[in-house]
Amino acid sequence: MTTSRGLAIGMFGLAAWFLVSWPVGLLLAPDRLQRPAELGYLLGDVVVLLPLAVASAIGLLRGRRWAWGLSLVVLGGLAYDVVHFGVRSAQEQEAVLVRLAIAAGIVLFLAGLAWVVRRVLVEITAR
Repeated sequence: MTTSRGLAIGMFGLAAWFLVSWPVGLLLAPDRLQRPAELGYLLGDVVVLLPLAVASAIGLLRGRRWAWGLSLVVLGGLAYDVVHFGVRSAQEQEAVLVRLAIAAGIVLFLAGLAWVVRRVLVEITAR
C-alpha cells in the first residue's frame, strides 16, 4: 500500500470517527454543549476537520498535490484535540497512576503522529 493510499484511508477513518464519536458522546453526556469550550470543539471537529479530512482523502486518492498539505492541517487539528482531551481527562482523575497512564498515552500518540507527519513530509519533498 502506498503512503498516499494509507493516509487517505486514515483520513476517511478520522472522518468516520468524528461522525460517530460526537453523537455517542452527546448521548452519554448531553450537558456537554452547555460549556462554550465543548461547543467550540464540536464545531471545530464537525464543521472544519471532518470536511477537511474527507477532502484530503479524496485528493490523495486522486493524486492531487495539495491534499498532502491539507492532511497536515487535519493531523495538526487531531493532535490538538488529543492533547486537550488527555490533559482534561488527567486533571479529572484522582489516581496518580491513571494520570501517568494518560500522559504516556498522549506521548505515544504524538510519537506515532510525528512518524506519520514525517512520512507525509518525505512524500511532499519527493514530488
